Amino acid sequence: MGSSLLDLKLILPEEEQRKVADSDAIYDVVIIGGGPAGMTSAVYSARKQLKTLLISKNIGGQLLWTSDIENYMGYQYISGEELTKKFREQMEQFPIVDIILDKTVEKLQKQDDNFEVITADGMTFRGKTLIIASGKRYRPMNVHGEKELVGKGVSYCATCDAPLFAGKDVVVVGGGNSAFTATIDLMKIANKYT
Repeated sequence: MGSSLLDLKLILPEEEQRKVADSDAIYDVVIIGGGPAGMTSAVYSARKQLKTLLISKNIGGQLLWTSDIENYMGYQYISGEELTKKFREQMEQFPIVDIILDKTVEKLQKQDDNFEVITADGMTFRGKTLIIASGKRYRPMNVHGEKELVGKGVSYCATCDAPLFAGKDVVVVGGGNSAFTATIDLMKIANKYT
């Protein structure tokens, strides 16, 4: 049986990391973030033969929490976990990319002509160029049952998931532009919206 979202550490153990980055090296490119933008940056950097380091807490980012993807060209349906795996395989075909996982960046600073990236556990990496692809995180409500119902009625993306609620009664929680835009998306689809 394959891995599941409950197995987020599937890519973190040391033995599964392709390389341990060289903390004495000066990389051409250091990328912070292992979501789709970070992995895409790594692929483009590697194709230009730039020695690249990707530092991230995990590979996949928010994509790992997406259960059903029906709007990614080339796939009528794919899970976030499957798409993450395909992105990772494409990135890892380039041996010029070093990958460090299970790291949180604590501090960024300029040292001479290079950037220094210092992790929470005190490791320091240097690069000529820095790409910050830290992505975004949903802001949960932290109410009872929310975690258990994500993907089963609780959604954080009306653009992505509004069609799943066609003809249903829905509630939009939040304020500001995002909630207003979500409501507009749902007005065309939902039976009733609050």
